[in-house]
Amino acid sequence: MMEPAASATPQPKAVIRPAIDRSLRILLEHGGGKRGKTAVPEIPAELGKPSNVYGTLACAHVGGVIVLLLASAPALAARRPAWLLVTAPLLGSYVHKLSIILHDCSHYSLFASRRANRSVGSVAAALLGTTFDGFRVRHAEHHRRNGDLEDPEGRIYVELSDASPARLVWQLLNPLVGGPVLESVFGKARARDGRPATVTAEASGSLMDRLVPVVVAQAAIALLATRLGTRPGYALLYPAVTATFGVFFNRLRGFCEHLPPPDWCHGAFVRTHLPNPVDSLLFYGVGMNWHLEHHLFPTVPSNKLPQVHAILERDGFLGPEMTSKSVVGTVFRQLMKRARRSNGHGAASNA
Repeated sequence: MMEPAASATPQPKAVIRPAIDRSLRILLEHGGGKRGKTAVPEIPAELGKPSNVYGTLACAHVGGVIVLLLASAPALAARRPAWLLVTAPLLGSYVHKLSIILHDCSHYSLFASRRANRSVGSVAAALLGTTFDGFRVRHAEHHRRNGDLEDPEGRIYVELSDASPARLVWQLLNPLVGGPVLESVFGKARARDGRPATVTAEASGSLMDRLVPVVVAQAAIALLATRLGTRPGYALLYPAVTATFGVFFNRLRGFCEHLPPPDWCHGAFVRTHLPNPVDSLLFYGVGMNWHLEHHLFPTVPSNKLPQVHAILERDGFLGPEMTSKSVVGTVFRQLMKRARRSNGHGAASNA
């Protein structure tokens, strides 16, 4: 009598496990999601595969709008100077989105190949006045030290965790008058003692290797903005907008993604913003609004993060403070909660 064929052993399904950084570990230790979840679900491995089509379309969208705005600015201003009041903030928002292109490339998640990510990321970095490796090292430190003063991006949110409403508003708006630039020029920006040397090192290689791509990229932008030098005054448009509106949008986004609730007892926090037309126009449009999901699964391409969000929502991991309907709503709630807290302290001291 023949032996029955042994059933094939089912192969385990390939999954991606979450990367629990400091902020997410604190979230888990203090209750997890809305159902008290203290474990993050794994996600299917196919969500970790980048799409060259998506990466190309994202670059074409962001780069195309920047080129269009720079090329049309002289003509629009000649017809009506007030058009610059529209062009400048919109250009700033897209320069900010260019930093998100660089961000995704630094995670090697915008394109399928490492070479494509490095090539596109290096161009984006040069347009932003930095280097690909320098940004990649600093941003990796942000993931590792989130919520810590040694986080290279921590000044945006860690130092504002106990700020008054007035100080909060000033710190968010002062890029519009060149505050961060003036601090850098006059040496008032505070250095953080103890920050690892790797964070401040831009990249390996000589100064010329790092400087030449930046100079070439900025010269190309200047030629575009000035119509090949025929409108020299517009050479200042891109750097001025980058240093003001670009920094403003970047600071506001980082603030809203990482500033903890006023009653939160730890500095580390991550928040997702649900899609809406205003945020898509000014802040996101490249998938970075799914920020909690990104910190949990930093190698997942941004166009796959909505699926990660659906898995977290299905499994009850997302608590009420972990998501917000809009950037403006986050700012408003933070200001109102701080105002009530200040009034409460004032009433208590007068009692």
